[in-house]
Amino acid sequence: MVTKTSFPALLETLTQALSSASESTEKLSAPLPPKDGISLFDVKNELFLSYLQNLVFLIILKIRNRKNGASDDGENENLDNVVIKKLVELQVYLEKGVRPLEGRLKYQIDKVLRAADDAKRAEEATKPKANSKTARLAESDDESGEGSDDDSDVKSANGVALQAAEIDDLQYRPNPSALLRPAAAADSDANGKADDGIYKPPRIQGTAMPTTGPREKLDKKPNKSATLDEFWREKKQEREGKERGGRTTRV
Repeated sequence: MVTKTSFPALLETLTQALSSASESTEKLSAPLPPKDGISLFDVKNELFLSYLQNLVFLIILKIRNRKNGASDDGENENLDNVVIKKLVELQVYLEKGVRPLEGRLKYQIDKVLRAADDAKRAEEATKPKANSKTARLAESDDESGEGSDDDSDVKSANGVALQAAEIDDLQYRPNPSALLRPAAAADSDANGKADDGIYKPPRIQGTAMPTTGPREKLDKKPNKSATLDEFWREKKQEREGKERGGRTTRV
């Protein structure tokens, strides 16, 4: 939900943002944009700058409309609509374009920032050591001690320079763990294996296969076998024949 802010509060916020941006720009020693920087960040900065320019222009139009009253309402309204459409377009670029790409490059960006922080931390860690060693050299009168301390300073400085300059290219490789399946899938696959290493298939409840025939055939009782009918018919005929033969012998 968009919160409504007054024009004075919005102007004050923009003024503070511009002052902080100018102070940060003065502290930068490297040229902008950097030579080997990430082009996505350059595009993001340009989009933000264009968004701020259009927002300031819209504020100026609103102030002029209030100052001049109701004159030229149609022309001013059309111009306001054009600026608002441009703001919406830039917002879509930032949310639908830049943000997903930042998510995909997050791993590489974190690796680069971590390498830069490590190099800066190593450089700052060597500065107090160098200052303390120079103080000891100034107080010490032993020339041999001065020479050994100078050699150690040169070695440490060269070591820091090599660490800062020779950054391994493998630090910017893709994340191999992203190619692996999550642990939940591995656990589900391992459910069928017992702790003793013997595979035990999972217990599955038996189900009847679906039938395509009519329901009436399923309700009918199974038909009698024709072989059994013939067998009982023969037995019946033999018994009747024996009974007839017994009657004739008695007569």
